[in-house]
Amino acid sequence: MNISILKKIHYASIAVLLMTIVHHIYGGIIYNTPERFDVVFIAAPAIVIQTIALVVYKNNPKATVGKIASGFFFLSSIGISIMLFGIVEGGYNHLVKMVLYFGGASTALLDRLYSSPIYVMPNDYIFEITGVAQFFIGVYAAYYAALLWRETSVWRRKIYPLENL
Repeated sequence: MNISILKKIHYASIAVLLMTIVHHIYGGIIYNTPERFDVVFIAAPAIVIQTIALVVYKNNPKATVGKIASGFFFLSSIGISIMLFGIVEGGYNHLVKMVLYFGGASTALLDRLYSSPIYVMPNDYIFEITGVAQFFIGVYAAYYAALLWRETSVWRRKIYPLENL
């Protein structure tokens, strides 16, 4: 696997997780919702898992332990950083909410989509900017994950066999 692409995925993934931690701690403080602090117990271990897995893979790329480590790296990067915090948290919980809110969506629609007591309509720039930033950093990580998948895909090797000679 291309180590430079792996590093880009790793750095972007860590950036999503750090932005998520900052965002939730800030939100927990300004909205007096300490349950937001719980995200640290997901994001911080994901940072550790991704970092250790990448180091193990880089040191043992062909060994079984390296292949297992790459699996942990991708599951954590794609599942937690990109999907959970990038797409769901940053995309749906913030970007879509802001587009609907500033686009003039009805209060009834917004209340139906964002009814949990933890949701707030946009009223703090720092909170919303750090929320939306998770999405864009996640998209950056997803882009490099897609490049790596394309480069290493068995499907691609079957479709374009002459490129792999």
